[in-house]
Amino acid sequence: MIKLNIDKKNLLEDVYIPDAFRKVVLRHLLMNYMPNINGHKPPIFLAIQGKKGEGKTYMLSKIFQYYGVDATFLSGSELCGPNEGDSKDKIMRLYEHLCAKMRVDKQLSAIVIDDFHLSIAADMGENTSKTINSQVLTGYLMDLADRPDRNGVRIPIILTGNDFTKMYSALLRNGRISFFKWQPSEVEKTHIVYYMFLQYYKNIKYEDVKQLIYRYSDEYIAFFEMVIQDIFFSEFDCVVQEFEKMRGNINICQIPSMIKNNFVVNTNVGLEAMFKAAERRKNMKAGSFE
Repeated sequence: MIKLNIDKKNLLEDVYIPDAFRKVVLRHLLMNYMPNINGHKPPIFLAIQGKKGEGKTYMLSKIFQYYGVDATFLSGSELCGPNEGDSKDKIMRLYEHLCAKMRVDKQLSAIVIDDFHLSIAADMGENTSKTINSQVLTGYLMDLADRPDRNGVRIPIILTGNDFTKMYSALLRNGRISFFKWQPSEVEKTHIVYYMFLQYYKNIKYEDVKQLIYRYSDEYIAFFEMVIQDIFFSEFDCVVQEFEKMRGNINICQIPSMIKNNFVVNTNVGLEAMFKAAERRKNMKAGSFE
């Protein structure tokens, strides 16, 4: 296995997190845990914009886990409700609960709202009616941005999405939110995917992963995660054969031990197998199953 010249700070329990992504997240957290640094007040919101499947949520969860931050994840679709004010009440109750909890147990906390660009807080244009829920929620978020402290405590909030240009302009005002555009370079993507492969295939060659990324440079990180899964499950036939031998003489409690005893993962995967799996996955995405 090639020894890579990678800063160990970028490896969080064998998961590669690029320096730029890790630092912007940690900076946002720390500044909000100490919200008045020489008179500078940081925004409560950090918006991370990037294409779908590029690992935003995955890397956030790893950062929180590694550094001991108790993070609550919501999806943009959860910020809704049938009654007027439901959306505001959900985030308000969560925010104030976490502030109260952090005052008591001192545990670092954060909130992540995934796909925020699809929530009712987004401005979908003049041809789309603004519901009472969306107006109330937007008003609360602006107020929260202006007055985030609850008895001296605040919870940093991170928003992820593919396109924040449709957010209400009032939320974008300086001081209310900071932005980070996540667009991994080919080198960063290669490092990320290499260490994803390495979790299952200890003898994987970095140069092979590099060629895979180069050939499928337009694909996102989640695509390569599915390629790894496809390769992994393609080796499952040995378990299928053992199950066939049992001919029904097995119960659900015996399945885990049967898999454990018969499923041996090949620690090495060649470039040809990687290309084959990637091509099949690409055809599936395009709607062709040939």
